[in-house]
Amino acid sequence: MQLQVLTVLARTAIAPALKRLILEGRLNEAVKQAEVALREHAPQAAGHDAGLLETAHLCADLMLALDRAEEAEETYRLAVKLSHYKNRGDVRVASCRSTGLLALHQQRFTTAVSCFVRIASDEAASIAQRTEALCALAVAQEGLGQQATAMQALAQAAQLACEAQDADLVKLTGLMRIELIARNEIRTHELLQDHIFWRSSLASGLRMQEETPPLLSIDMLLAAEDATPLVTRRLRHLRDLLLATYGDTRLQPVLMEHLTHLRTSGLARIEAQSRLDTALVAIAQRQADFARAVLQPLQGGGIETWYCQAKLSMLLGSVDDAMLHYQRYAFESMERIRAASTATQRSEAPTAPSAVKDDIEMRLPAKYRRAYRYLQENLEHADLSVREISDSIGVTERAIQTAFKAHLGMTPGEVVQRCRVERIRAELLREDAHDTSVIETAARWGIRNRSTLLSSYRKYFSETPTQTLARRHFAPAGISA
Repeated sequence: MQLQVLTVLARTAIAPALKRLILEGRLNEAVKQAEVALREHAPQAAGHDAGLLETAHLCADLMLALDRAEEAEETYRLAVKLSHYKNRGDVRVASCRSTGLLALHQQRFTTAVSCFVRIASDEAASIAQRTEALCALAVAQEGLGQQATAMQALAQAAQLACEAQDADLVKLTGLMRIELIARNEIRTHELLQDHIFWRSSLASGLRMQEETPPLLSIDMLLAAEDATPLVTRRLRHLRDLLLATYGDTRLQPVLMEHLTHLRTSGLARIEAQSRLDTALVAIAQRQADFARAVLQPLQGGGIETWYCQAKLSMLLGSVDDAMLHYQRYAFESMERIRAASTATQRSEAPTAPSAVKDDIEMRLPAKYRRAYRYLQENLEHADLSVREISDSIGVTERAIQTAFKAHLGMTPGEVVQRCRVERIRAELLREDAHDTSVIETAARWGIRNRSTLLSSYRKYFSETPTQTLARRHFAPAGISA
């Protein structure tokens, strides 16, 4: 099940009737109800309305699940606008969340990782927002082939949910966890050993870390589940997929019925993922006709689509077609692995301006992205000012202040300070860093005052530069930033 549907479990202020529709699986009706509420109340919103803000976020999430990306983007913009009524911290979190979920939908996983790491470490984010962000981070990391790191993110999310004693958040983290475990179980089947993207050392270590067998975990969740049709149907489908993976060929009609249900419900993205899961199961059991029937409605390419087509062609004896599909699969796998490497580097902060747009740039309107790029290119200049940045694109200081606050929840000065300490931290964490002092490193990035460095560094990383240096050889790759 897509995270974009399960985010309802992280919402505390939405109307009970809307939540009930979603948990019953009536997503189209839920979107219509949410759209009506937004049309009626958003134009008159004069103060912070938590329910309306959460409704906007949830409506956009469901639009993504229904493959209505353009409408979702507009609704996310509305959510960011509604967050202005509270404080800049809410703008910052809402902006990151919107950009991250859109990036996840578009499979721009490196951008998604950056956004969700920021939310997970943002002091303005609530426990529910941080838990949800860690779950989304896990999905993005899985998309980059980092299964073990994804499980670590989910473990942090589960810990937050338990500490908050929030039953819905506990359920969210449990469902996301079994999703990842089941998907990994299917893809590491012994007859899919050439699925190289899933055969990294991280992926192969995932099963050993799991103490409870996947089927037992699903049965435990079903026993604890309060009979909500949405979750129950998904858990049963995961169980059927695993049973079929283990060799139960009687489940083909049941699996096909589930795909038909998703199609009639209009859940295009969820249907596509379920078809790939089912096709992999069929291929692992050498059921060529069933695999072909499952794959036939899919359009476009992608790592797993090309892999399934290559394996199906081999089962059907079409060696030339198999080689063509496998070449495409191998190429996209390498591109994704390259992106995973980039994501790891960015999680420790960029060390130089990148030709690839980062998450902050993506959250700004096109005109102000040029200002952000100018800012990035001149961080080492200690006298870099907001006036200089605004002059670089021909706008007033007030205009750029307003734009940055509205879309980032930060002033240009705060963005400069954050980018500088990120660059400083990146240098301190480098294995090949020279033995220069912290002050010398900070001075290279425009910070020459010790108290300014310490206060800014603590604000964003909850530690001092000296503490970063002390653990340079043990720095985690994903979440602590």
